[in-house]
Amino acid sequence: MADCENDTTPPGRPDNDSREAIWSVPSGWGRPCFAAFGILTIAFTAFLVGYDLRDAASVAAGDMLAVVLRNVFPSGGAAAVTVIIIAEALQYIMATLDYLRSKWVKPLIDRYRAEGRAQGRVQGRAEMYEQLRQWLERREAAQQAGTPFDEPPPSPEEPQ
Repeated sequence: MADCENDTTPPGRPDNDSREAIWSVPSGWGRPCFAAFGILTIAFTAFLVGYDLRDAASVAAGDMLAVVLRNVFPSGGAAAVTVIIIAEALQYIMATLDYLRSKWVKPLIDRYRAEGRAQGRVQGRAEMYEQLRQWLERREAAQQAGTPFDEPPPSPEEPQ
């Protein structure tokens, strides 16, 4: 027999904190789902009461209360089912988008970043070679003129 005082989740069962118990929706979604439930219950009840009273010319207060009570419980059930379906659909859509992002978008971004870095290295090398070529021309010109040349060679850390 299982130990009822043990608070750990048995192996193979989901963690109890990952779901809101009354709604069976992901943690943190309880309040928005309850708000949606309230709004949908009121909307469904109003629709059903309007449907029941569409042909009535006048309705007594007691009859109106009976019509509302008769329709509020089916509306609440329909609203609860609707909220759970919407929450599960949103969770499925988010999981699908996460999968697509990791499978398609992230590799594309990584590839373009790598190409950009490679292109930047090529451009940086070309600029460095151009600076070095100009420095060599100045040094040779100074040697031919017989003037001292004490300018240090260009380095990659110091842009000109």
